[in-house]
Amino acid sequence: MLSPTSSRHAAEGLQSEFMVDRLEGFNSGRDRYYAFQLSKPVAVRIHDPAVGADRIFECTCAEFRNTLRPCAHVWWLFDGLHAVRSKDEQGAAAPRPTQIELTAQFSQLFPFIAERQATLPRELNRLGVDVPDPDDELPVPDILNDILASFYDDMIPSEANDDFVNQVSHVSPDDILVEGNLPATIYRLALRDDAFCRRLQQLVPREVRAKRYYETQYLRLQATLQRLNQYAETGPSVGRLPGIPSDLDVPDCARLLRSIVHQMCEDHDARSAVVPLDDAAASQLALILVRLIEEVVHYNKDIYQGAQWNRGQPANEHPRERNLFAYLIGDPPYAYSHDDPLYNARFPSWEIDHFVIDRLQGFPTDQWIHLFEKLTNIKDKIEEFDTREMPTSLQYAGRIDEMLRAYTATVHEPSSSTYQMPRPG
Repeated sequence: MLSPTSSRHAAEGLQSEFMVDRLEGFNSGRDRYYAFQLSKPVAVRIHDPAVGADRIFECTCAEFRNTLRPCAHVWWLFDGLHAVRSKDEQGAAAPRPTQIELTAQFSQLFPFIAERQATLPRELNRLGVDVPDPDDELPVPDILNDILASFYDDMIPSEANDDFVNQVSHVSPDDILVEGNLPATIYRLALRDDAFCRRLQQLVPREVRAKRYYETQYLRLQATLQRLNQYAETGPSVGRLPGIPSDLDVPDCARLLRSIVHQMCEDHDARSAVVPLDDAAASQLALILVRLIEEVVHYNKDIYQGAQWNRGQPANEHPRERNLFAYLIGDPPYAYSHDDPLYNARFPSWEIDHFVIDRLQGFPTDQWIHLFEKLTNIKDKIEEFDTREMPTSLQYAGRIDEMLRAYTATVHEPSSSTYQMPRPG
């Protein structure tokens, strides 16, 4: 039975709307604990009972320090952890423990915290809040493709089916094991066992999957540019083996780069349709896109100049077909027309928009503002080019300038009269 004071603290904790900002583990050798940093701000620490800590739980708030009794923050965390675990096990809510029982139950929860450290903040913050789980909106096979593709450096989710899934719609116990193919076995087991499938989703949450997808696509962007470089330097491949990528000239390289950018941006939109991706994953995509613009800017040159082979320039070849920057940014063969909607309708928008920048402008400012200096340097570099034969270069630099000016117009810069010099020492 709780005392009146403890009962009041428990009620306050259960009725409060705390949030976990982060969860970190600490190990000093003599003590090991997890610190739940709440947004109040206070931190609740849960110690490992195996190392013989003086107390299993503690809070940094003044009330706990003064009384050494469970405060509202401790009760909120206990109830949240129990609710998350009960949801996994589909168990009923437990009766409210006494203070002694609370210590024992926190001891039992320590391994659960260690196991779920990566996902617990998000799970605790979602409790009691009507926020949909993005994975609930997707077919299970799509989720599994996303998870399994993240185990590889050279695979994206849309390719997972062809590689190891084989469109299995119903799995019997005898069909689960696929000899010599661990991913296919994992896939079939997850289709068969809902608990295993949920566990996979917890181990590889959607933000991790998104980052892996963008990393894989970045490697493909790099490989695409390398294929162009190889072709420009040494010419067509002779006796190319099956499975070896084909040669890429400037038009083919430009189309492939645009296609990969389109895939990444469509993926970002799809993953954010229900609940926005966290800033870390979206900012990573923004960084990849800006890096690509930086690299393309360096291709403002005739890539065949100094080549080791006799290319033999085709008749009537446009200069942009030797200059990747011109083909994508400076003088693209197809560009959006403000005066001819029928012309625009002939092309997918991603083939005629301003390369990368039109998509990046749709990102929230917080997801690209860390690239302010990079974007400024890109704009300045483009403005230095001879733009007489590349009429859209200045338009492109102007789009970047629009983004930067829109941000700076919203930033309050303190005047000298309000600026306070730092105190000595």
